[in-house]
Amino acid sequence: MLERAAAGFEAVHMGLFAAAARRRRGQLVGGDQGHLLMAQADDWMRQQQISNHQRMAAMYMPGFAD
Repeated sequence: MLERAAAGFEAVHMGLFAAAARRRRGQLVGGDQGHLLMAQADDWMRQQQISNHQRMAAMYMPGFAD
């Protein structure tokens, strides 16, 4: 569901929501794939000058254990 959410957010130019969904998915998936997803989300947030990626994802995608 998070993969579909990220794609949907991207399609309507809601990049922050997409990055948050991608980061949360990375947390759930874990391993190399999870780290890649989190790195992609963090890179996008860094480009937007967001410094605390974890907290931003928690604000936009609550309900996941950190």
